[in-house]
This record gives sequence, C-alpha cells and structure tokens, in this order.
Amino acid sequence: MGGDITMKHLGAKGTYEFTLTAFIDNTEAQNSEFESLIYLRVYRKSDGTFLLSVPLDLKVIKGLTYANEACQRMYNFNASEFRYIGQGVMPDSFNEDGGYVFMWERCCRNNATNNIKITSSLFVGMLFYLETKPFFDKDGNEFINSTPDFKTPNGDFICIGDSFKMNMGAIDPDGDELRYSLVTPYRGFSSEQMPYGSIYTLIDFDNIPLIDWQPGFSASTAIPGPQPLNINISTGEIKVTTNQRGFFVFSVLVEEYRKGEKISSARRDFQLAVIDCLNEKPQNPEITYLNQPLHDLAGCPGTTYDLGITPPDPTLNYQWRLNGDNISGANTSSFRAENTGIYTVVATFKNKCAKRALSAESKISDAILPVIKISPKPLAFCEGKNIQISVKDSIGNTYEWLHNNQLLVNQTSSNLVVSTPGDYEVHVHDARYNCLRKDVSQVIMYENPRLSITSSSLEVCKEDEVILGSALLSPPTKSDTYQWYLNNQVLANERSEKITYQKKGRFGVEVTDVNGCKSTRQEIDIAERPSPTVDFDQPEVICGINADRVKLNGNPQGGTFIGAGVFNDYFVPSIAGAGSHPVTYKVKGNNGCFGTKDREIVVDKEIVLDLPKRFLATKDRPFKLSNKANRGDLSFYWYPGTGLDNDKIQIPEATLSIGQIYLLKVTSPLGCIINDTTKVYVSTVLYLPDAFTPNDDHINDSWEITNIDIFPDAEITIFDRWGETIFYSHGYAKAWDGTYNGLRVPVGAYVYQIITSDNIYRGNLSVIY
Repeated sequence: MGGDITMKHLGAKGTYEFTLTAFIDNTEAQNSEFESLIYLRVYRKSDGTFLLSVPLDLKVIKGLTYANEACQRMYNFNASEFRYIGQGVMPDSFNEDGGYVFMWERCCRNNATNNIKITSSLFVGMLFYLETKPFFDKDGNEFINSTPDFKTPNGDFICIGDSFKMNMGAIDPDGDELRYSLVTPYRGFSSEQMPYGSIYTLIDFDNIPLIDWQPGFSASTAIPGPQPLNINISTGEIKVTTNQRGFFVFSVLVEEYRKGEKISSARRDFQLAVIDCLNEKPQNPEITYLNQPLHDLAGCPGTTYDLGITPPDPTLNYQWRLNGDNISGANTSSFRAENTGIYTVVATFKNKCAKRALSAESKISDAILPVIKISPKPLAFCEGKNIQISVKDSIGNTYEWLHNNQLLVNQTSSNLVVSTPGDYEVHVHDARYNCLRKDVSQVIMYENPRLSITSSSLEVCKEDEVILGSALLSPPTKSDTYQWYLNNQVLANERSEKITYQKKGRFGVEVTDVNGCKSTRQEIDIAERPSPTVDFDQPEVICGINADRVKLNGNPQGGTFIGAGVFNDYFVPSIAGAGSHPVTYKVKGNNGCFGTKDREIVVDKEIVLDLPKRFLATKDRPFKLSNKANRGDLSFYWYPGTGLDNDKIQIPEATLSIGQIYLLKVTSPLGCIINDTTKVYVSTVLYLPDAFTPNDDHINDSWEITNIDIFPDAEITIFDRWGETIFYSHGYAKAWDGTYNGLRVPVGAYVYQIITSDNIYRGNLSVIY
C-alpha cells in the first residue's frame, strides 16, 4: 500500500535512528511473507554511487483502526503498519554538496490498483525515498537535523459521492517549516525477479523510473471526481470527492525548510479504496460530559473525563478519534478521555455499509495555570539562621505546607519561614478550577564554619609586630573570606587567613564560607610590654652648615642616636646640610623593649654678608651704605644710628659731617646672627681749577688747589697727552708751576689725578701763556 522513511538524530556525532514504515494490505499478503530484517541503502546523490547499508529490524506490527466496521467486513479491509527500526553512524566524509539519498525498494504493488498500469507481465514495485543535505561541512562541522515524521493514518476508505478528508501531515522534531505536494509515485528498479532492486546500480536520481498512470490519471488526479484528490500545502491534509470506485495509489512529498533553505525531502506512498455505500447515514452524534453537550472544556492537568454520546443508539457503532486519529479499542458510546486534544466520534450502522456521521469537535485542554515553583534557589540557610521560602501568590489560592511529609498546622500562606532542614512540599489549590499543583524542594542547612585563632606572642613590645593566624576546623577552600577586627573595629584591609600587625589590643577574626555562612568570632588579647622612658636634650638652632658639631645628650645613657648628620654622639651640620632633621634617641630596656625620643635639629642656612670696610662721603651730603646679603628673609640693625634715616633696613641713607664707624647686625628668622663693621670717611670738597697761565705775570702763575692741605698724604700726578708723567708730588706743599725738568711745558691740555684718603679726582687741565 505504501510507506515512508524518517531519521532522528540521537545526540552523538553522526548517529541517527532510521525508521521505515510500510503499510501492508493483509488481504493480499500474509505477515509471514515480510522480512524481519531489511537494509536501507545510502547513496551519494551527485553521482548515484552506493555508499553503505543500514540494517533495520522489524520492531512493530500494528493493525490500522477502521471507523466503519460494517463496510470493513463487507469489503474485507485489513491493513497493518510495519515499522523497521535501526541505527547508523554517518561518517565525516558525508560532506558532498549534492546531499545523500536513503532508499528501499520492494516489488510488487497491489495488483488490484486501478489508477496505474499493472499487468501480468509488468509488475510494479515501490521505492521508499528520503533525501537530506550533507551531514557535515568541509571543515568537519556537523549539520544536525531530524526529518519529518509522518503520522499513522486511520484505516479508512472513501464512499462514492461523499466528501472525504484525511491527515497525511507530518511532525518535524526541530520545528522546521514543512511544505506538502502530490507527486507521481516512484516505480523504482525492483522487479519480480529482483524484488529489492540492485545495490550495484549507479542511480541517476533525476531520472528514477516513475509508475505509469492509467489514462485520465495523474499526480493531480490520482483520485478523480468532482473534487479530485488535493492536499493542503501547509498541513498535509488531503481532501477528495469522487464518483469512481476502485483502489487508488498516490504519493505525498514533504519538503523540509530551515531559514528558507531546503534541507530534506521525503515521500509517503499510500493507497485508498473507493467503495459504494448506502446513501444514508446516522444522525450526527453529540459528545457529552456530565450529560451536557461538550464543546470546550479546561480542567486540571491529569484529570480524566468520562465522555458519552447522547442519546446512545444500539444500532450504531461508534469510533472515537483524538486529533483526527482513530483511537484503537474506543468503539462504544462512552469513553474515558485521559489526554488533551480535540475529540470527535464517527457513527456508522452496525449492520449495513452506509455513509458515516461525524460529531462536532469537542476540545479538552489543561487549564493554563502558573507553574508552582518553590523559591529561592538554592533553598539553603546557615546554621542559626532561617530562610523564607515561597511560591507566587494569586488571589483565591489556598496553600498547605508539609515538612518531611508531615502537614504543618496553620501554615496556609504562600510563604513559609524555615529554620529546620528537610523536604518541604507545598500544595496549591486555585480558586477557579480547584486544581492541585505541587512542588517539593529540599531545604539544606549549612553548618557554620568553625575556626581557632593563634598568635606569635601574647605580649610584645610597642615597636614589634604580632603575627595572627586562624585555622578552620573544616577543610578550607579558596572561596573562604576572612575579616579581622581590633577592639571591635573592622580592619578594612585585613581579609586573609593570616595577618601581621603592630598595634596591640583585642583582635578578633571571622570567616565566611562559600555558602555565605559566618563563623563565631574568635578573639585574643595582645598586651604591650612597657617601653623605657627616654629623654633627649633639644639642641639650639645651628647657624650654618659650617658650624661646629653639636654634642647630643640622651637619658638614660647607653642608647643610640639615629638620623641624618649623626656621627656617634654628635650632630655634624656639614653632613646633615641645611634644614630640619629628625633625630631619634633609642634605648633598649631590661625587658627587651625599646624606648625612643624624637627631636628636630634645625640647621639654618648660612648668612653671607658683603659689607665694604670703608665708605668715602662728602661732608653733609647723603649717601647709601650699600651692601649685599645672600638671603631675602633677614633682618638688619645698624649701630649707632647716627646720621641714618633708618637703622633697621639693609641699606640706609647716611648724612655725616664727620667720619663714623658703624656696626651692622644681621639676624635670620631662626635667630642666627652675624655682625660686621664699616668706617665712613667724610671729606671737604677740593677746588680744582681747569687752567692756569705760568707766564711770570704774578697772576695765576701756578695751579693752586683749594683745601688740598686737608690731605697731607695726597698724591698729585699730571700727565701729558701721551700719558707720560710730567709732575708728581706726595703732598702739595708747593704748587706746580707749569715746568718739566726746569723747562716750561708747551701750551696745551694735560690730565691730572689726585688721590686722597677718601677719594680719587681725575680731570683735564689747560696750560695757557
């Protein structure tokens, strides 16, 4: 009668389960005539080469269920489903672009078929066909797919003139798109002499032999009539209304698409009979539940429903159907429905082959209710704590909680506070359907970690570090986290198993394990040994790095001075340099602890003063007491302040009529002082004529210098224009008379230089006759 091939991926690489389903007309053959083992042949489609065989064992023989028992008896309809099942592993080399074909052949078809050419000399075989895309790509990546699985058809036939429909659809395990069409069946290569064809034949898959239609028949008119056989391209449902009696073969092609790409195709051959039926039929039966017509019914999952026919008719046979499929053994006026779906009933006469009546559809479905799940996950709490478990609440729900199968009295809300481990079960009844939903979860109590605390010593010196450690009594893990405390205050950065710390007091440690459970805090007291009392004389500010070294004195004696510039028990400014220098005096006591005293020793910057040793001033004329200092933070004091405009500035202005000695005191902000003196000489102004006439007229015959007598040690020198000395005198008891070596000098210009104790005078002098 026909059949098909399907394959299902089994999870392991390249491993598939193959099923070949054959429908057998038992009136033409006996079960014993069929093989218990067959071989599914695998070909490469591109060149038709045979590759391997997959053995399939006969696993299932099941009769098809007919709805019209009277017609079945009258026409001796009897068909069975044979299922051959086996496994095969497709190798990595199955990666050719053209894909692969699985086929099995068998001769011969039912000779009573009316729409294809079969003669005593021309037996017609059938070819079961499945085509898939490559199992692997060129890189060895597997393409995983399970092909569509055709539904088992009802044992059925068509009454002439009656509108007939049947589900020839398939279910795709991967949810891929399926497209259906009617095609001409394959005849294949088998014959009466070679009932299984030949595995050695190279097959041209574009030209596989087809059956020959009788005149007036084709794929689109395999069963002719007012409404020829046709198929829904999306669902696979076939429909037909015919007025021609006989047995008719047809073939359904299902093509599988994924993301627009065809990935497989398979054929199902089948045969339907068209018979004469009495042109009468029973009244359409009505399905009832609780004596009421049933249309749509929703109830609790797992509920069974006792359905009936109202009124039942003893002259009729009833065949119950679920989703269009005949239910084996369900052929009375009552039925206990245990599954959800669409139920119908076919009613036929018991004792005459007439048309059948079909009930309206009655839908039974599970009430859509939220799944009950106890939360949170994981359901666990730490020793000494508790956890609140709950289910999602809805208005009108009622709740019961059980602990280790024992009902918890008065616990009727959607949540439960748990402080004892064990199995907790919740029973929830909804308000509308009163459906019982359950969930059970195990609640675990984690033991808190336990630990001890250790210390390298219980009494240490102030300056010593103490090493603290913790030890878990249970095996430690990398996820354990520690927290240390000192005097009940968190040590924020101390989170390791061991710490080294210098402060003393009450230390504590806690550990939190991977489950978030925390240990009891373990504590230990670390005492501090007394340190000796130490003192250290504070040296005064040291003025300059060139100052003498300073003796350092500490109490008690025998300690050590530490710091920059320290050499034995001295502080050396030239080593330390200018600045503030911390120096520590450290003494070890009898108990081994050290006492210290810190001081700051300050070395002031050097004061450098550049003050001239003398100043020459003109009587009663103001002048500046100029000097230079290397620092801008100094203060100045001049003593005495005689003749000064300000005795507290660096460069005062002085006005003197007689000479004066000054003391300049310079002080730094740190109190360092230097002193220096300078002497001011005050002179009267010399009158220096710029010409004289040594011509013996007794008028202006010599170069007279007014006030020169004040400077008895003055040196007077006159030069000619070539720089040659023509006159020199130490003191000026006798004025120059214009002669050189007893001779008058020529008329002209000459240069003079006068050096006194407080000044030097230079200028030009003209000799005129």
